[in-house]
Amino acid sequence: MCREENHGKHTRKCGVYDRRRGSRPRAGGRWPGLGQTAEGLHPGRATKSMKVYADTSVFGGVFDEEFARDSRQFFEDILAGKFSLVVSALVEEEIESAPELVRVHFMRFASTSELTEISPAVLDLRDAYLSAGIVTPKSTDDATHVALATISQCEIIVSWNFKHIVHFQKIPRYNAVNVLYGYRSINIYSPSEVISYDES
Repeated sequence: MCREENHGKHTRKCGVYDRRRGSRPRAGGRWPGLGQTAEGLHPGRATKSMKVYADTSVFGGVFDEEFARDSRQFFEDILAGKFSLVVSALVEEEIESAPELVRVHFMRFASTSELTEISPAVLDLRDAYLSAGIVTPKSTDDATHVALATISQCEIIVSWNFKHIVHFQKIPRYNAVNVLYGYRSINIYSPSEVISYDES
């Protein structure tokens, strides 16, 4: 049964990975269960991988039965060099109240990820999303995730939040605001839409 938890100014359902809820380098670490050290993942790689912002739901999804398979494959793809992971100060904050397995999973992988901070530019863009009515003030954090990914020049956002982020009506509206404010459009997908699949 999904329960709602109140943690200060944030309200979460089912820990941190309910799909309805609404930069500096790091170094070192090993992922539990993925069987590969996160440090030095891509030595000698010739091509630059796509910058992908993962919100909090993707980390929690690794331990959620409904989302575990595709969430785990997403992180395997990162280890394989398909994506360059970007996380944010907001994800760090939301992870603090997550179950221990999720916190450990995040911290060990974040050690090799780019961390983007909540800057005045991020807040301005977030407020523009709110002013445009894309989401309500109750979903301010969701708008902040999109703004963080946009300002950090990510090519993709991945999320299990189908209500406020990965939604066919909201995606073009986020991008319309981005273009209006001089930023490029950003691709918004669930992990299922970007992971590698076995072709056999």
